[in-house]
Amino acid sequence: MEQSNLKRKLSLLFFMGILLLYACPKSAVTLCESTEQLTIESYKVFKQDATGFLVFKAKIAIDADGSPRAYGPNDTGLDELSNARTDGKWVGIVVDAGDKPVIQGRNDPYPGFYISPTALYDPNYAQTDPRCYVNSEVIPYYVLPQSLMDKYNMQVGDMGYVYNQLTRLGSFAILADIGPEGKLGEASIALASKIGLTNVSPRDGGLETPDIVYIAFPNSGLGAEKHRTIEQINQKGAEMLAKIDNNIITCFKKM
Repeated sequence: MEQSNLKRKLSLLFFMGILLLYACPKSAVTLCESTEQLTIESYKVFKQDATGFLVFKAKIAIDADGSPRAYGPNDTGLDELSNARTDGKWVGIVVDAGDKPVIQGRNDPYPGFYISPTALYDPNYAQTDPRCYVNSEVIPYYVLPQSLMDKYNMQVGDMGYVYNQLTRLGSFAILADIGPEGKLGEASIALASKIGLTNVSPRDGGLETPDIVYIAFPNSGLGAEKHRTIEQINQKGAEMLAKIDNNIITCFKKM
């Protein structure tokens, strides 16, 4: 119980610091101990000077990928089938050699539905097995575009923390999928639920206002072939978050 209370206090202290960070004058190049790096979709991405952790505030779109019922024939899935297709090709669905969607069998979680992959996968299962991927309905995960990952040496499987300024609820998360270029602010159904969103539907849920704070911890994962349980995500996330607590206290003193 004491450990749980300590974790809550650390999280509260950290995000009070984040709120102050974004309250600094917008004309400033450096905000507290973080330096502005680039802008994606009008959202500014900052890099914490001491640790290299990335911080940004953005919207939150709901990603259904990895859920065994993410997409289905005749648009029957949690998300619109059109979102699984780009430039006439299937990108959010596992396909066979003829580029036809693989359909789950009677022994799979949702027979008749398609199989939706994530960039983070488990090689112990076949790519046509829904268990190979990270279930959006179960695991709190966040999404980043590949170019941002490449620029800051991030990999699928890295940890993060996502905080809702409106509900004051936060959750540790794992980087499990790669989003479209030029887009920022996307997370799993499970993560959206944990931070208090009332509508977590991939079709019409999420939040359009930039009230969600994302913190990404580069080089904190096990790679694209190692899943983590919720308990393991929380444990590693708390370990990473503890590294920046003193820096935030310093930021308080400077303001």
